Amino acid sequence: MVGLDNSKRISYYYLMKKTITIILAITLISILALSLSGCLMVTLREKTIIEKFEGNDFTVLHTHSILPFSDERMQGLKIDKCFTAYKDDPAIHDEFGGITSDRWEVSVYYMADSENAARLVKIFEELKDEYNKRYDDTLKSLNDGNIEGLTYPKKYVVYRYNDIVLFGDWQSVSYVRGY
Repeated sequence: MVGLDNSKRISYYYLMKKTITIILAITLISILALSLSGCLMVTLREKTIIEKFEGNDFTVLHTHSILPFSDERMQGLKIDKCFTAYKDDPAIHDEFGGITSDRWEVSVYYMADSENAARLVKIFEELKDEYNKRYDDTLKSLNDGNIEGLTYPKKYVVYRYNDIVLFGDWQSVSYVRGY
């Protein structure tokens, strides 16, 4: 700073101030991103999810899957832990002659690695398409007035976070994810 005239000192001062502000902003954004990631991992811990389900009258079945493990598509997958939770939906749909709703259900899979998680997601994407076709067909029948033996269906989704895979109706999956 010795030998610099006053205008250069002021310019240097503002440049340093701007650089420090940018570094602080990047640091803050990084900390917030890591915190969000950490929050997601906390909410997807097995104990947290099970406590949330049990507190809301879901039945939790340990080592159970929506898609049976005996299904050929599930063969060879490395699943560390898995459980399924379900709860009857008390909704009655008067617009369709007083039919009841399908139950809420979701399976949570803690996979051994990313490769197995990706394979499971692919399997559930196909299963989701099957379930959602049934959803569309059932809604079409209900809208046509054919209510004989039908229940109001649920729409299914697949969600993956790191090596954790969720599969179930969208309300239950959203509930597990915490929003």
